[in-house]
Amino acid sequence: MFLWLLPLAWSNTMVGQTGAQLDKKIPHVTIAAGNALDALKEIEKVTGLNFAYNANQLKNFPVNRQVYDNKSLREILASILKNTKSMVNEQSGVIVILPGAAQDTAPGRPAKKASGIVTDKTGPLPGVTVIEQGTNNGTVTDENGRYTIKLKSVPSTLVFSLTGSKKQEVPVAEEGTLNVNMEGDLQKLGEVVVTALGIKREERSLGYAVQKIGGEQVGTSKITDLKTALAGKIAGAQLVGAPSSTFRDAGIRIRGANSLGGGSPIYVLDGTIISHTDINLDNIESISVLKGAAATALYGIRAAAGAVLLTSKTGKRNQRMRVEVNSGTAFEKLSVIPQYQNIYGAGDNTNFDVFHFDPNKHPADWQRFDGQKMVQYYMDQSWGPKMDGTMVREWFSWYPGDDFGKETPFVSHPNNIRDFFRTGINLNNSVAFSGGSERASYRLSYANQYRDLIYPNANRKRNFIDFTGTFDVTDKFSVFADINVVTTKQIAEPYDGGNSNQRSIMAQFNQEFQRSVDMKRLWPYKTPDGTYRTWNILGPNGNDSATALRPRKRDNPYSVYYESYRRYSNFRVFGNAGFNYKILPNLKLTSLVRADIMVDDYDDRIASGTVKQDWYKSGSSLPREFNYEMTLNYNKQLRDWSVDALLGGNIRHYKMTRNEANTVGGLSVPNLYAITASNQRPNAFNDYFEQEVRSVYGKLSLGYRHLLYIDVTGRNDWSSTLPVAKNYYFYPSVSGSFIFTELLPKSNWLNFGKVRLGVAQAGSDAGIYAINTGYNLQNPYGSSPALNTPDQLIDPHLSPSLSTSIEAGLALKLFNNRVGVDVSVYKNKNTKQVASLQISETNGYNSYLTNLGEIQSKGVDLAITATPVRNRDFSWDLYANIATNKSKVIDLAANMDNYLAASRENGLRLELDHRKGAEWGLLVGPTFQYYQAKDANGKPIESASNGKPILNANGAYLTNENQPLGSILPKFTGGLGSTFVYKNFDFSFSIDYQVGGKFLSLTKMFLLGTGLDPATVGTNDKGIDWRLPVAQGGGIKPDGVLADGTPFNGYVEARTYYWTYLFNKVAPPFIFDASYVKLRELRLGYTFAAKPWTRRLGVNSLNVALYAQNPWLIYTALKGIDTSELESFWEERGQVPATRTIGFNLKLVL
Repeated sequence: MFLWLLPLAWSNTMVGQTGAQLDKKIPHVTIAAGNALDALKEIEKVTGLNFAYNANQLKNFPVNRQVYDNKSLREILASILKNTKSMVNEQSGVIVILPGAAQDTAPGRPAKKASGIVTDKTGPLPGVTVIEQGTNNGTVTDENGRYTIKLKSVPSTLVFSLTGSKKQEVPVAEEGTLNVNMEGDLQKLGEVVVTALGIKREERSLGYAVQKIGGEQVGTSKITDLKTALAGKIAGAQLVGAPSSTFRDAGIRIRGANSLGGGSPIYVLDGTIISHTDINLDNIESISVLKGAAATALYGIRAAAGAVLLTSKTGKRNQRMRVEVNSGTAFEKLSVIPQYQNIYGAGDNTNFDVFHFDPNKHPADWQRFDGQKMVQYYMDQSWGPKMDGTMVREWFSWYPGDDFGKETPFVSHPNNIRDFFRTGINLNNSVAFSGGSERASYRLSYANQYRDLIYPNANRKRNFIDFTGTFDVTDKFSVFADINVVTTKQIAEPYDGGNSNQRSIMAQFNQEFQRSVDMKRLWPYKTPDGTYRTWNILGPNGNDSATALRPRKRDNPYSVYYESYRRYSNFRVFGNAGFNYKILPNLKLTSLVRADIMVDDYDDRIASGTVKQDWYKSGSSLPREFNYEMTLNYNKQLRDWSVDALLGGNIRHYKMTRNEANTVGGLSVPNLYAITASNQRPNAFNDYFEQEVRSVYGKLSLGYRHLLYIDVTGRNDWSSTLPVAKNYYFYPSVSGSFIFTELLPKSNWLNFGKVRLGVAQAGSDAGIYAINTGYNLQNPYGSSPALNTPDQLIDPHLSPSLSTSIEAGLALKLFNNRVGVDVSVYKNKNTKQVASLQISETNGYNSYLTNLGEIQSKGVDLAITATPVRNRDFSWDLYANIATNKSKVIDLAANMDNYLAASRENGLRLELDHRKGAEWGLLVGPTFQYYQAKDANGKPIESASNGKPILNANGAYLTNENQPLGSILPKFTGGLGSTFVYKNFDFSFSIDYQVGGKFLSLTKMFLLGTGLDPATVGTNDKGIDWRLPVAQGGGIKPDGVLADGTPFNGYVEARTYYWTYLFNKVAPPFIFDASYVKLRELRLGYTFAAKPWTRRLGVNSLNVALYAQNPWLIYTALKGIDTSELESFWEERGQVPATRTIGFNLKLVL
């Protein structure tokens, strides 16, 4: 393939010039009969060098078959190019076929020159070809991107070209300085992709789907979470989001659910599989996403659900040291939270509480408060009186201080919840040094990230050190290393979750918080004597002055983040080191060690004096993984055939130790956060996990005349987590591609066409120690240690799961490569999954680990790229992705029709089921009973009441249990984006979307049940406020019929309707469509052209940009909840809010 392609028009020159690469001896190369272009392609493959040449010219010169043994590259090229009279030059390690000397100017006229520097967003560009249009007059930029050319005529036009960049045609009016900024060409950059095991391949040769994006595309708006940065950019990849206001990373599901557990891809950085994606995205050069089993078969059991391959930026050989600085500052604000009604206050009825003085409990001077109206402080619902300005005693008026005893108007504070959140700050700074010599290359980078969340006291500090380097010890032996170090410290990660989690602030705000609470009054959160202040006090009626101030259910939200928080710190080292040895010119040995080592420390606390008993937990873990790998790689060109073979072996060793302890019975000394402060014997445990997988694998790739390609791979793994008799498994794959445009006449509208087909198998093993039964340590019985017997029975015939995949695809490039289309159709079948079944405890066990089930997944991926406009000053690039997938449960186990994946144990009875014959991930729960009229024979007949919910005489809904409510998987996923470049300005955006899928919203259920939702305020069909008692004409008239079809004409108290008849009783009102459309990223940038004075200061490039993350949630079915960030894949409860970030970034290249 062409790593450097220069569309020149040179001829009638001769061989000349010298260079380090030109003098190297080539052990052996065979040139088949053909033309000079084919000959150069063969030399490229044999030597691995970069060549630049005029393809259109060279293909017109015939070459006879030649065999060269131990000849220098200069000698070989002189022989091949002797009829072209071309000149060979070496620039920055690139072998350039240049025109020979030509008469530069007319006789007697002085030569005029143009000179300057050529750059792109990353800095100076070496190896750019500069041609005077219409002539054979040209040159190439040096390692600093500089060029000088003598012009044959003025005015003239210079043509600048480089593979991977768009050709620039720049008019020259007079001699002088002419600087040019090159723009990336995504069509050409996509010709080489990284595949399994880090092997770089021509995209045309692949028989499976691989989608590649550049590092610049994921760094558009400085998103630090890799998976969120990929949203909408990969066809078939569903973002399983995490709230943007937390430190948590999102997830990705590729091509639907292919197992009972759903499945997640592996993440591979420079060949090393990493367990966490805490990486510096500024350091990423490109990302390749492998979607099917044929693409990931060489990874074995770990990549059955796909793989995301990340390639780090590296230094370039023969390049002076280059310094790249990135500095960004961003501000993060709350963007999406639910709406709340602001008419009614706290209470379970519309009456105020009234203070009743009790001389036995209250101080004597409190007698003056007798008869004062009070808010129902202790209530966690908002069915109370109107907030109409009535003078009342608010919660803060019972605390000592200036406000003690004061009555204030009972009014709403509409923005009280928004007032709690602060403006977050994100600082992202990095510096990188890169370069190289003829024998070595290096890149060293450091990055620092600091983030203040929108929650008080919540922040994270991260540091990244990344090094990549190569060194040729000899012509045959080279060494390489890729080392990454990450440190993390964070505090006060926000909690989500429902009513049971006392520290879930959004659960408090969306379920119980009172609209009359002024957030400013909650600060400070302590009184001078150290007592915590809160709005949710018990109140003075029936309580003494001390008890009156105790919280009933909820703490002050500020005290949660400043006192009852959790902390986490992490030190991590991962990467690889090894060597390459060329045994023969076409045979290479590679040996390396990959490692991923983490040290985690964490603790958690509940402060003394808050709602829950004070408590402390502390723990640490040390997971580490080592892979020892060796491969032999052989590649050879045999006339019309290319052969690339690989044979390898790997030993993976994983260990993890964990120690954790927590206090029991409270703390012996208030706020002494230590395990030794436990009032009772603390709970303590430690874990130890170890696994080893041994593997051998191989790959054979054959190519015929750049027309037909076929790949055959096989891998056998032996896993320690499976029974010895069945601990091995073989996974093969076969794939091929056919470039049909090689057989068609040249066309301006169809430039490239490929069909592909692949079949593969993959799978997975059991969890660590899943097959080992042992006694479990329990709390001691008095002073005696206690053990209990295991409760899981193991299938003695347990074997690995098996996933079989078939995929077909079509790739096209149209209209002079302006449009690219790639479509894939696939079908996956996953069988023999390792899963645990619930069994009767009369067997002595409660679960059984065995192989079961068949999940079938099929779908279509479509990716489109286009460049609608491209000229000297303006270009427009766009992409669009769309995918559809359907995952179905074909079979489970004998006599088994349903597999329970998840359930809600309390409240609304809802399950996530995998039902035989149904879609994967089926929500199941109680629904309304709907009326259907029938005749005397029981046959359905027409009736105006048909389809209406059935009510009992009190207006309560009758329900049917365990009814299907829809699958959680979307029908479609996709995204689109564009980049516009006008001169030095660039503007880009990205949108991602999802169509379909269902989820349960407990937030909506609580908002309605507790009277906080605006929908709970209104008037009935009589025009009367439905919050008034039914006796006063109020109440809600439910829409439904009685069991006999008679319309229900009664009224129900509003609180009874929402809290008693709907809340936790019936599911459909709280099941929502998970569809969304989101503007994920915006960027506006400007690149300052290099000037003589900036170059004197050493500045080669400067880019500044404004960007935004999550600027606009365009559509969501449930207002107030960002469904692209659901905390769980099937429900949300206490969902933390979404945020919007606006920032500024500076990129400087020295």
